[in-house]
Amino acid sequence: MNMKPLPHIAYLKSIKQKQMQNFTYSDELYSDLFKDANGFRPRGMLFDRWMAKSPAEKQREWDSLQAEIIEACKPENDPDYCFFHHSIRKCECLNVNNDSTWKII
Repeated sequence: MNMKPLPHIAYLKSIKQKQMQNFTYSDELYSDLFKDANGFRPRGMLFDRWMAKSPAEKQREWDSLQAEIIEACKPENDPDYCFFHHSIRKCECLNVNNDSTWKII
């Protein structure tokens, strides 16, 4: 006996699938993304709060964490890059006479 799902159940499933297509977050990858942004994994209450959020709230936090990672990866936010970049600028200023010697201040 082959039973078809009730029409309203199939309708509810299709609505849920359409709603989920708008989200890019992943419950399975949240811990990794959180660690990339904050340096530690969300354990205990932090992870419980994530799991209790609605899909829209999860998507907002996911997007926020991604923005934090992108901002932190910009070269001007890296102290080592900034030191090197400013040192090179100082060298270029010292070498205005096309001398073959370079000094890093």
